Amino acid sequence: MPRRRRAEEPRPRRWPLVLLFLAGAFFGVALWAYAPDLPREVLIQRYANEQSKFIEVAGAQAHVRDEGKADAMPLLLIHGSLGSLHMWTAGWPN
Repeated sequence: MPRRRRAEEPRPRRWPLVLLFLAGAFFGVALWAYAPDLPREVLIQRYANEQSKFIEVAGAQAHVRDEGKADAMPLLLIHGSLGSLHMWTAGWPN
C-alpha cells in the first residue's frame, strides 16, 4: 500500500504586511515633501530687492528683475514651470 502524503501546511500570507509597509513609506515621503505655501508678503520680503519689479501677466503677478550694465547686450533668462529667477543667482538653492 502506498504511503499517504501529508498535506502541506499553507504558507503565511505576507502581502498584507508588504502592502502596509508600502503605504507607510508612501505617506512618510508625502509628509516629508509637504511644504505649505508662504504668504505673498513673506516671499516679497525674502526674495525682492532694488531691481525687482512686479508686473501683471494674464491676471497673475510676475516677479521680474532687470540687472546688469546699461550698455551690455541683453540676455533674457526664462526658468521652467517649477523654477524661479533665483536659479541664476549665486548660492542657489538658498
